[in-house]
Amino acid sequence: MDQDQGPKINGGGATTLPLHTYKVLRRATVNHLYIAVYTAALLGLLYYHTKTLIFNSHNTTSSILSLLIFIADVALGFTWACTQGFLTRPIRRREFIQNLREVVKERELPAVDIFICTADPHKEPPMGTVNTALSVMAYDYPPEKVSVYVSDDGGAQATL
Repeated sequence: MDQDQGPKINGGGATTLPLHTYKVLRRATVNHLYIAVYTAALLGLLYYHTKTLIFNSHNTTSSILSLLIFIADVALGFTWACTQGFLTRPIRRREFIQNLREVVKERELPAVDIFICTADPHKEPPMGTVNTALSVMAYDYPPEKVSVYVSDDGGAQATL
């Protein structure tokens, strides 16, 4: 299923070109099935731990161990649930960078601040820092809107 963001009409009657399109991948259905099965298994595991804690608490040691395992499984379930957002609707994007100049005028581009951090001149040679700064300044972006800052946390004399 292509979600094509084709040419659109602005309020002024001018058409704008798309900056990107996206397509939902076919594996989304398999991911939904995986999520459903794993959720059912996780809920069954938590149900078993809850039942064990309530009805089989014969001594303090087994109760504490069961409670710790239950807490670990709740943490596992929470961590797993937080990562499922990446699997629910996988998409593939296609960008149209060539349309950016037509949609956004150069004077409308925001100012960009770029920070280059370095600490140890032996692990990060000053020439590498200089090359990074020069590469950033060579971006295809209006030079008056780019600010490059070099932060030397180690206070090396070579960088200063």
